[in-house]
Amino acid sequence: MSGLVDEPDLTVTHGCGFGFALGDEDQTTGLVLTFLDFEAADKGDVGSEYQLPGAAWDADLTFGRNLFSNWCDDVIEPGEPEMAIEKAYSVWGRLVINDLPEAGTCGPASGTLFDASYLNDVDRRIDLGDIALTNEFWGCFAG
Repeated sequence: MSGLVDEPDLTVTHGCGFGFALGDEDQTTGLVLTFLDFEAADKGDVGSEYQLPGAAWDADLTFGRNLFSNWCDDVIEPGEPEMAIEKAYSVWGRLVINDLPEAGTCGPASGTLFDASYLNDVDRRIDLGDIALTNEFWGCFAG
């Protein structure tokens, strides 16, 4: 993919599910962190700190087109843009969960990803720094 930037703009949040998602205005860059144990998350059994990568969370930085075009949407209508991932990189860092809604409910969540980084195509470490995370709809799903 031409035009890849090492230090992406991650200023637009996308709420839904058990995790955190950020991207840029053009939907060409996305950082998605997903808690992998939905049953535990629904019961409120989410720890307060994790090292990434790890078994509990999937954390990826993606580059492509329309990365959030149907975010939290269970029906893709004819003519709607479809997501196309061109590059994906595992993200490292320390994830701290600051706030979650009560177990079994849907609501705001927040956290911070400290010392976030990834390895680019030439194995150069790209530091993303500390990233504030929000999900206004933690525990909500389409449908």
